[in-house]
Amino acid sequence: MGLNIGQILGGQNVEIADTALNQHIIISGMSGSGKTVKAQAIELYLAQHGYPVLVFNYHNTHDPTQIFPDIRREYLNLAQSINMYSTGVPISLLEPLTYPDGEVELAADVAGSVVSVFDDVCRLGSSQMARLWRAIEVAIKCKDHFVNDIEAIEYGLRQQEDPVADTVWQKYWQLFSHGIFKDGSGLFYPGQVTVCDLSQFNKLSQTAMTELILSCIWRRAMVQFTKEPVYIVCDECQVLNWKKNSILPQMLREGRKFNINLILATQTYQTFSKEQRAILQQAGTKLYFAPSGAEIIGIAAHLDKEKQRLWIEKLSRLRTGQCIAEGRFKVGEYTVEKPLILSEDLGNNG
Repeated sequence: MGLNIGQILGGQNVEIADTALNQHIIISGMSGSGKTVKAQAIELYLAQHGYPVLVFNYHNTHDPTQIFPDIRREYLNLAQSINMYSTGVPISLLEPLTYPDGEVELAADVAGSVVSVFDDVCRLGSSQMARLWRAIEVAIKCKDHFVNDIEAIEYGLRQQEDPVADTVWQKYWQLFSHGIFKDGSGLFYPGQVTVCDLSQFNKLSQTAMTELILSCIWRRAMVQFTKEPVYIVCDECQVLNWKKNSILPQMLREGRKFNINLILATQTYQTFSKEQRAILQQAGTKLYFAPSGAEIIGIAAHLDKEKQRLWIEKLSRLRTGQCIAEGRFKVGEYTVEKPLILSEDLGNNG
């Protein structure tokens, strides 16, 4: 199935080609330009076609009342919201994974993997990693005595009565204070949009929790390959960690191998460094909604340096809901690699 991202002005549907670099999408544009509505329409399309979609909701953009009215009923019929503040994340950090050959992960390997997940979120020194490793080994043995995995890990740190272990607790106190991870059925369901509601947390906690969840998903994907594609949606993605070897760059580079696809949204590219913008360019599809005046020249030059003035004019004239799509697309029987202007029409979601 080609992912339908909208329609050209003539009314034909535009799909991401199977031969595109990958199925990742970056959506950019000023507040009110239509990028959130486009993300919601894509999420609905994917769920209607049987794919699991995971959405991180930071600023209530995916509350029922904020879903675009034209698609609200259909969307909510296929959506489930999980309040992470009150119910936690239905993923076990400490459960050993089973490899494709049936072999079960050793406890020492579980501990090493979980330490790596935490280190992805907030870098640890060697002594801190050793204390966290020890705490996780304790937590694996006694996790059945605790309500959730985070409480078990916190216990493993505190019983060491060690100042270095205390510094580890201090690094992650926002996560430990909510005990967010517990045994559960996971976050991906075919034909469903699962909304991870993080709106009640402060900004730092939202970022840390998102990266911890993504790291857990990535760890599982690399061991237990998903046969069907899954889609992960992050709005305001500029607040997340974009260092070279952090989790999102890894997913952009290698997600295709493990059927992990990202849909990322940001108001502007200006908050990203040159190196980070290069990482973002690894997404196979870019959707440019109306940018700020300061960004128009740069985006136009990126689209086509020889026709920069033409694209400056087109970008300047984008109406709410319109965008310029860059990538490799299927339009009818043709494969198109030149930038296309997509209309305000959300396209055929059926």
